[in-house]
Amino acid sequence: MFKTYQKTRVIDIQSGKTYFVYRNGGHNHADVEPIDVQNTEIFKSLYNGTWSWARRPVWVELGEGNFVAASINGYPHGKGYISENGMDGHTCIHFLLSKTHGTKRVDETHQEAVAAAYSRRNEISKYIAT
Repeated sequence: MFKTYQKTRVIDIQSGKTYFVYRNGGHNHADVEPIDVQNTEIFKSLYNGTWSWARRPVWVELGEGNFVAASINGYPHGKGYISENGMDGHTCIHFLLSKTHGTKRVDETHQEAVAAAYSRRNEISKYIAT
C-alpha cells in the first residue's frame, strides 16, 4: 500500500495545501519526512510556523490518483533520514485503525482526524487537479 522509501503526495484538508513526503519507516503507521526544505515549509505552515503534536486530517495518495483518508501530526521526533529538508526527525501518518509504535494501541485523536478526512471525501476532486 504505502511502501517504505516511497514518495507520495499529501493534501491537507483544512487548508487545501499539498506537499510531498517520503516514508522512511514505521510498521504500525507510516513514519514520514517532507522531501525537501520547500515541502517542510509548506508542512510547517499548516501549524502556523511551529511544530505541534496536533493531528490534522489529510488525504494521502497511494498509487496514481488513489487517495485514502489519514491523519498526520506536526511534531518531528525520532530518527530522520533526509538531512537537507530543514526538519530533524520524522512525523507520523495514521490510517484507519493504525496503532502507535510505543503503546501499540489505536490513537483516538488520529482516528478522529481520519474520520474527518473521510467525511470530506467528496471534496477531493477540487484538490487533485492542482
